[in-house]
Amino acid sequence: LLWRSRYDRGYRRGLAQRLGYGYSAVETTAQPRIWLHAVSVGETLAMAPLIENLIAAYPERRILITSTTPTGAEQVQRLFGDRVDRSWMPFDTPGAIRRFLDHWQPGILLLAETELWPNSVLLARARQVPVVVLNARLSERSARGYARLRGLSQRVFGALTAVACQQQADADRFQGLGTPARQIRVV
Repeated sequence: LLWRSRYDRGYRRGLAQRLGYGYSAVETTAQPRIWLHAVSVGETLAMAPLIENLIAAYPERRILITSTTPTGAEQVQRLFGDRVDRSWMPFDTPGAIRRFLDHWQPGILLLAETELWPNSVLLARARQVPVVVLNARLSERSARGYARLRGLSQRVFGALTAVACQQQADADRFQGLGTPARQIRVV
């Protein structure tokens, strides 16, 4: 982020939140939040119809959208305004993720495509928060990279509650890395 912030100062915004601090007071809800992580503009636009449907279908639940890039965060604000809660995605360290989970108390985590951060997935699952990957894709090259860290990869991929894959090849790679076949669908 520091490197990128040399050219785009937007990457310096939200540093406290990226460390798991500095959240504003949040509305307490009877129902746990639906947490969606959409890294940047592309994922936000791809998830927009789903988010609109969730807002309509679950008016009693707050939706939290996390972003990694400044343009993604701006897109969330532009599309959804105050209808959703927004935050920066914390760095994937145990402390930052624990503080984030303590503050927001999500009931489910929906990830776009292949945003699989080990601490985020494993600490959410340790709290009984289902983790679902939507529009999942996993290239052969990425699968080889994950396979080099077999022990960690099997824990992370095995912890996924459900994976909605783009194609059968993606499903095969998710399964090869440890996601149980019964939790994978090609959509």
